[in-house]
Amino acid sequence: MKTLAKNFNEKVNMAGMEDLISIVIPLYNSERFISKCVESLLGQTYTNIEVIIVDDASTDNSLKIVEGYAQKDSRINILCGKKYSGVSAVRNAGLKIANGEYICFVDSDDYVSKYFLESLITSVKDTGADISCVGVSIVSESQKKNLDKPFNPNKYDCKVYDKVEAMELLFTGRKIRMNIWNKIFHKKFFTGENKTIYNENIYHGEDVAFLYDVFSKTQKVAFVPMKYYAYTKRKGSLVHSKMNVKKLTYLSAVKYASEKCKKELPEAHTHVAGWRVGVNVETFYYMWRDSYFDYEAYQSILETFRTQMKCLKKSKKQHLSIRLFAPLGAKGLNLLYKIRFRKKLKELKKLEK
Repeated sequence: MKTLAKNFNEKVNMAGMEDLISIVIPLYNSERFISKCVESLLGQTYTNIEVIIVDDASTDNSLKIVEGYAQKDSRINILCGKKYSGVSAVRNAGLKIANGEYICFVDSDDYVSKYFLESLITSVKDTGADISCVGVSIVSESQKKNLDKPFNPNKYDCKVYDKVEAMELLFTGRKIRMNIWNKIFHKKFFTGENKTIYNENIYHGEDVAFLYDVFSKTQKVAFVPMKYYAYTKRKGSLVHSKMNVKKLTYLSAVKYASEKCKKELPEAHTHVAGWRVGVNVETFYYMWRDSYFDYEAYQSILETFRTQMKCLKKSKKQHLSIRLFAPLGAKGLNLLYKIRFRKKLKELKKLEK
């Protein structure tokens, strides 16, 4: 494994003594997108940054492209030469070498407004928050979105939420999205004995467990509603792939967050449990759609429905359609799943007896 950090044509740092921001980018076969991603970061109005690109053994031209940028701008560090076990391991590797007072994560197929970092760092400084988030635009692979609506640090809209409010918004999908990449975090969450790291055994929905742990350790979260992050919906990504054993790890992530929240932050638990039900319904649907049979996962989903459905109904900040249709969807999917896999289920029940 090697780290590349070249110092050709180094740009003048206009940030003075401003805090360094580290941006971690996992890279894997993103040759069509990575140039736009990197250029959007190098063009930030806030210039005191280090861009940490962790290559997960890309087989296309992705690494060659970013090496070209690293030769021109010393703010880019590239970690390469190793095959990781997934995006969780990649992000942990980036966190280990991050030097910034604040940390951001950006995906290699996404891009940001030139005001992205300025708006985030301004809001945490103005409010005393440890975490800040911006709004998100969802774009297609071919779509180009102008994210450069000017940011005025002397006059801008910013909401501040306490821990319970922020957790509710995170787990109801309102304003504060359940994603790592439109946020900035103080480094204190990633250092010391109680530092937060990604669970490298979770391959889908990995942000759920990670963000629960971080948000449970903060007292204040800021939100700037400007849409300064563009998320690209890609065909062929893990999110859009067929059901598989890696996607099932999402169930472990939401179970972890739900059970910890019930003990540590019961005021917000109904919202976390509601998210858990929603993820289980979604996973159950994909298992049925893709004819994917996993008896252990099936039993786990049924148990979740049995124990958590009441919490979903109590979570009035969950969207009404979810509270109404999730219970109906769970029953309907169970019936359809039993029909599709009736022979296998009968065989397993006989073995259990």
